[in-house]
Amino acid sequence: TLAACFVLPVEDTLGSIMSTAQATAMVQKYGGGTGFSFSRLRGAGEAIATTHGSACGPVSVLRHYDDVSRLVTQGGKREGANMGVLRVDHPDILAFIHAKDDGVTATRFNISVGVTDEFMKAAARGGDLVLRDPRDGSPRGSLDARDLLDEIAQAAWSTGDPGLRSEEHTSELQ
Repeated sequence: TLAACFVLPVEDTLGSIMSTAQATAMVQKYGGGTGFSFSRLRGAGEAIATTHGSACGPVSVLRHYDDVSRLVTQGGKREGANMGVLRVDHPDILAFIHAKDDGVTATRFNISVGVTDEFMKAAARGGDLVLRDPRDGSPRGSLDARDLLDEIAQAAWSTGDPGLRSEEHTSELQ
């Protein structure tokens, strides 16, 4: 391949989720790694109007892509490799931070939390971070920012994940 890593779009539709899974398999078949932002996906349990069901959330999609990577041998040599990012203000951020805690889930993924200046300032001063619906930005609760940063650090110390990445000046994974 001409590149080592390919950033693939994940929109908040079943069609997008599944077509990205197929693209992931093809990229990895020929030796490329894949990266995803799950930040546009609605939170687990959110309503789906067209089916009257509820969304599975970003962690379930991450697990699905991990399963796809298990099926594909990258360039005939190794299992697929992935990078997943979720914004710190996503309603499912705690589940994402702990997605790999059991040591067997998402083993073909490195995960990172996309942090914002707002979050870092709230963690420094001691305040809440508003969690936001990724579709319209409406509030979906809040978390103590300092406690959340500590939880991220503890998870990273325990499992090596998540990392942190700035969301302020990057848009390629959004």
